[in-house]
Amino acid sequence: MLFRSRILIVTPYFWPSVGGVETVAEDLGKGFIASGMRVEVASYQHPDRTTTCHHGIDIIDIDPPDRMSNGVPIAARQIKHLMESNRYDACILLGSPMNALFYAILDIADLKQRRIIFQPTINQEGYEFIQGRPVVRALLKQLADQVTAVVALGHRTLDVQFCREANIPVTIIPNGTQIGRAPRLNSSHLGISYAVFCL
Repeated sequence: MLFRSRILIVTPYFWPSVGGVETVAEDLGKGFIASGMRVEVASYQHPDRTTTCHHGIDIIDIDPPDRMSNGVPIAARQIKHLMESNRYDACILLGSPMNALFYAILDIADLKQRRIIFQPTINQEGYEFIQGRPVVRALLKQLADQVTAVVALGHRTLDVQFCREANIPVTIIPNGTQIGRAPRLNSSHLGISYAVFCL
C-alpha cells in the first residue's frame, strides 16, 4: 500500500490496554489507515503487548512514566525526538494533561509551525489536579497556545470547561448524537475530496 501521509498519535496507553482514550486512538488510527495514511502510535510499554502492530497501526513503545533522566520523564524526551525527526505530516496528542508525556515538545523551536492536534481528556480528578497546580495549568495553556488545534469530544465536558476558563480556543466534536436525519454536506464546496478522511 502506498501511503500519502504519516500520522503520529501520542497517547499514554494503547492496545492491549483497554479504555476510552485507547478506543479513540484506535478508531482514529483505523480511519486514517482506511484513507491511505500510515499511522504510528507512541505509547508506554505494556507487559502484555506481544506485537508492534495492531489493526495496521504501528506501535512505538516508549519508556514507562516513572523512568526519569535529570528529573524529566524519558518518555517525554522520546516523544520530542519523534516529533523533531520530521517523519510525520501531523501529530495527535491524546490523553490526560496530567501526564508529563506531552510537555517536553514545548522545547521544539518550530513547534507552532507543525501540525499538532491536542485532545486533552480531563476527568474530575484531572480537573482538580490542574486547578491545584499553577505550574501544570501554565504548561497546559502554553501547549494549547502552540498547537494547531485543541479538540474536545462533547459540549458539556470538563475538557471544554477548562478550555473556556483558560481562554483556550477549542473545537468541539459532538460525542454521540441524537437519532435524526444527517445534514447533507457538500465536501467539494469546501474544497475537500469526497475520498478524504476528515477529522
